[in-house]
Amino acid sequence: MDFGLKYNILRHLLAQGLEVTVLPYDFPVHTVVDQYDGVFLSNGPGDPMQLGAAVASLRQVLQSQSARPDHIKTPIFGICMGNHVLGLAAGLKTYKLQFGNRGHNQPCLDLTSKVPKCVITSQNHGYALDDRVMPQGWAAYFRNANDGSNEGILGGGGVWRSVQFHPEARGGPVDTMYLFDEFAAQVSAFHQVRKQMAVQQSQQMVEQKVPETLIDPFVAYMAARNAVAVSSARAMQ
Repeated sequence: MDFGLKYNILRHLLAQGLEVTVLPYDFPVHTVVDQYDGVFLSNGPGDPMQLGAAVASLRQVLQSQSARPDHIKTPIFGICMGNHVLGLAAGLKTYKLQFGNRGHNQPCLDLTSKVPKCVITSQNHGYALDDRVMPQGWAAYFRNANDGSNEGILGGGGVWRSVQFHPEARGGPVDTMYLFDEFAAQVSAFHQVRKQMAVQQSQQMVEQKVPETLIDPFVAYMAARNAVAVSSARAMQ
């Protein structure tokens, strides 16, 4: 979803071998989400509270898939404004930072790492998510080492994730480029799951429409042979 998409994000997604459809910021993504293997929420300027339609639509996606096993939830990845939109959809609130976090040398702590890990990131934002109280099933992903503000969230067993910084920044640090690799891997895995589900649904439809006796090749052959014999006898009469 395009909230002010940087083309370098597109370059990185395409470099992963993904096919990308760019949807406008106010598109009702919940109406088409089952047609795609993943959803990407782009960066963008402004107050995230002005994106009410996008937040409401994404919230419907999260609610409709929350009861699914993690491996059949649609992967979601957001950057910058995408972090805000995902957070708001999950039930968090945003607030305006006093000064904003900007520059190519912002340190962030990876809260999922088993050992202390700090990455250098490129940032340019004036709003942040208030993560003091996280909704059930959600956790903070990264935290700014300077001011302690939120720099990302995780939900859906890790299938839904977003970061406040810009891993794709050209001319900036590349410490978090691996996030694109992880998203592409999730999309690829979900694509295979969708294919398997489609095959299973097709098999179920066939079994419901065709009696089990006709599934046996010999029985089907004999039925066809008898039908031909009856038809020939009638023609001779």
